[in-house]
Amino acid sequence: MISRQVFLKFRTANNVPKFFTPLFQNRLFSSGISTDPDTLVDKMVSSTFSHVARCQPDSFSTQEKMSKVLAPRTIDHSYRKFVIPLSTDTGKQKEYLSAAGSVRLGKILEDLDHMAVHVAYVHNSDGGSLDEPMTLPRTIVTASVKRIDLNKVDIHPSRDIIIDGQVTYAGTSSMQVCLRLFQNDESGNLNHLLKAEFIMVSRDPIDGTKSVRVHGLTARTPDEAETMHKAKEHFRRLGNPGQPTMEEFRVIHDIRKAIPGSLLGILEEEGQRKMELDED
Repeated sequence: MISRQVFLKFRTANNVPKFFTPLFQNRLFSSGISTDPDTLVDKMVSSTFSHVARCQPDSFSTQEKMSKVLAPRTIDHSYRKFVIPLSTDTGKQKEYLSAAGSVRLGKILEDLDHMAVHVAYVHNSDGGSLDEPMTLPRTIVTASVKRIDLNKVDIHPSRDIIIDGQVTYAGTSSMQVCLRLFQNDESGNLNHLLKAEFIMVSRDPIDGTKSVRVHGLTARTPDEAETMHKAKEHFRRLGNPGQPTMEEFRVIHDIRKAIPGSLLGILEEEGQRKMELDED
């Protein structure tokens, strides 16, 4: 499921921040677009459901769940890439086509959510494959969408879309999954469309109120260490948000006042008019 809070930020193509390690960037461009059935987005969804269906919640005792050693993974262990085949699949074109002639953003958000779950399960599977069993019985769900950076609003409805992602932070039972979307333009150049960061949590499949441990993450390069450190700081702030500063209160106040028809804005306008009448 997707969190109630989604932070959506628009950026121009010339103002794209660095959000993945060089390894992640190179893997996309070296392999290109493939229409192999195993790389299509439907395969991603079906393999996730099959993996979850094979879960055996009673295969481990409570003590084994607490004591089993979960070896840390590398960031590239969970890297996966799939294709939404809009150039060849007319059924997909109809499914994704919006009334405005672009691609339905709701379908893209749905694919991002499926992909985040898929990548998180890969991170916690034996051998890095969903054909293998889970290292511990677990259910992985979306806790929140940390942010979405949308670089291009109009996505072409008849060109393939690449979606790729990997786990970039792992705590005790939570993970951060970073995802991207790409699409070729009319000249065949691969354009970056979107970047998203999802927060995932691991829960007991029998009792959803209980957490289940996940594999940790180990950095192999300074870039990976920096990515993991930033995510760790985000999780730390979530656990201890602290008291808002006066500057933060001021920003919230200004935002609320600027909303058309807001009570705060109306009261301030009425107060200003009353002061002007009193002066007259």
